[in-house]
Amino acid sequence: MLQKRNARVFAATLISIIAVGAILRVLGNNPPAAGAFSLSGYYQFDPAEDTISSRADQFVGRWNKVEVCCEQLDKRRVNEFKTFGGGGDIGNICCHFVVFSRLASPDGAVTATENWQRQLSIAPDRVDGGNERTIRICVAVDENLGRPTDSQIKRTEAVVEALGRKFDIPASAIDYPENWWLGSLN
Repeated sequence: MLQKRNARVFAATLISIIAVGAILRVLGNNPPAAGAFSLSGYYQFDPAEDTISSRADQFVGRWNKVEVCCEQLDKRRVNEFKTFGGGGDIGNICCHFVVFSRLASPDGAVTATENWQRQLSIAPDRVDGGNERTIRICVAVDENLGRPTDSQIKRTEAVVEALGRKFDIPASAIDYPENWWLGSLN
């Protein structure tokens, strides 16, 4: 009697494992919708610490502020950003990092610009506020959404935290756009 019960439990467990395995294979890298933010998509990116590395030497004290801004991407700019996301040059962009929307690259992908790779300052008169020791992050927002996605917000925050740790930048020296904390769209 005990062997019969064990055999049924074993068979039920085996069938369950096979069924779950088949479901996971069907889903592949496309998990079911998990709301506005999916961890599986987030983990496809490099860690923020790797993102903030550069070819030029970096040292504490070089940077003392982080400024995050949002730039609306119209149809004309989407192709420029797609080229840049693929390793091309976007030209004279006034920032150190670009956080992409799903239109130009994977949603939330962060790319360091040549300004960051060479540890160059952005002239303060070319942007609002800041100084020559301000790190500038541009969040490329789809003009139809008008706001950053959850993935863009989370990746931006991860990069900002990594920059703060590496360059000893206090939270009081980090500027986000107005309404940044009010949430985002999917």
